[in-house]
Amino acid sequence: MSGGPVFGQDGEVVGINVAYLTQADLARLKRPDLANRPRVSIFMPYSEIDKQWRRFQGQAHPHAGAAPLALALP
Repeated sequence: MSGGPVFGQDGEVVGINVAYLTQADLARLKRPDLANRPRVSIFMPYSEIDKQWRRFQGQAHPHAGAAPLALALP
């Protein structure tokens, strides 16, 4: 399961969970520091999402004169 916002202490969205890794997943990654965890969530910060969104918009509309719109989260 993935998805869902991650909120900062101030209540603002700071990113999104993009994946959850089980103990079997972690064993394959050979991460002894995480071996005793039942599962680990993988987080992507909003700044990276926004950067990639802008990059995508630039590729999708290369001849648009205006700068790409920022991704707005509610």
